[in-house]
Amino acid sequence: MRRREYPHSLATMRALRAATGESRRNALEIVVTGSSGKSSLSHRLATLLQATGLRCGCYLSPHLHSFRERFLLNGQRIDLPAFCEGAALVAAAADKIPATVSSFERSTALTLWWFQQREAQTVVLETGIGGRFDAVNVVDNCLALFTRIEEEHTQWLGGDLASVAWHKAGILKPGGHAISAPQTPEVAAILQEEAGRVGAELQFTDLDLADAALVNLADRGLLHLTSDLPKMPLPALPGRLETVTPACGPPLLIDGGHTAEAARHLRKYIERESDFGGELRLIAAFLADKDACAWLKVFDDPRCHITLTRAPGHRAADPQRISAACRLARARLDVVPDVGDALRLARQGDAQAVVVSGSLRLAAHVRELLGLLSEEELAEARLTASVFRGAAYLSRLPD
Repeated sequence: MRRREYPHSLATMRALRAATGESRRNALEIVVTGSSGKSSLSHRLATLLQATGLRCGCYLSPHLHSFRERFLLNGQRIDLPAFCEGAALVAAAADKIPATVSSFERSTALTLWWFQQREAQTVVLETGIGGRFDAVNVVDNCLALFTRIEEEHTQWLGGDLASVAWHKAGILKPGGHAISAPQTPEVAAILQEEAGRVGAELQFTDLDLADAALVNLADRGLLHLTSDLPKMPLPALPGRLETVTPACGPPLLIDGGHTAEAARHLRKYIERESDFGGELRLIAAFLADKDACAWLKVFDDPRCHITLTRAPGHRAADPQRISAACRLARARLDVVPDVGDALRLARQGDAQAVVVSGSLRLAAHVRELLGLLSEEELAEARLTASVFRGAAYLSRLPD
């Protein structure tokens, strides 16, 4: 795995923001951090804010196929001409800065520029890694949201859960407001300590965070709700609890969740949506910095047949090493390194369903293997990705 430098300052991002000519807006800015469920929460909240009549921008990461998936305004992706214009503007701005500018810093600058151009009234911004020194944290958010925080990205955020939580707590702003999902006592204490230090108001809730955010904004007079919370069908994000029903073979459930909490959420979803009576086939792949064993133990059940495979990309974990390290007591565990072979073998069996999970990169690759993208979409995905590739991309943050 390539060694990368994680920034410990927002100076580069602030300089890039200034160089693009993007300035502070009157938009309500909401920042989302945590370890899993960030994209789903951000997307749901943005959809609800749009339903109240606001022009709402949403910044998500990572993407599945096209880089343009990261940039949404009222649910619509940035168009290709605007994407290319913004990318060129940001590239020119980055050339004026002596420091190396990362891929994520560039995409965040493009986001803020585009939202300003389109006069977004409110924006929901998902952090990439951490929070305190994440590029997104240059904004003065009116509300910070925390999904469940787990031990992850330890090579960039420190070697333990406390360090990870400290980094994520950094999105709390002086005199600001924040809402958190339930956390472990250790994480909750760190969030509370940071809130006390900066004078932020922090509340924990068992309620849906998107609904809680709307109520918080309305109570503070920042949002006008004409009635109860908006009731509307929420479009699902591809690769997040996505059901695919092929012409033949069992249905597939594709979910890119990679943490133990994401695995527990996935298992609850499966048990709620099916009788879970027959064999459940799972295809799993992980990136090297993820805790694969913690994820796998959630499915250590005699009804589960888990096939480990290798996710695309240089950050992929070796499935043979995972198999050797994660001794499961009850589930059947085998290794098929090629994703296509693993998918074909799983679909040939008599399982009632096939679940693909553990990595968004795996989710994206399987969607492509299933023919869910046209040739034009695949070509466009390669084009938009190439804009953010190169020496700077490889030198710092993970994509």
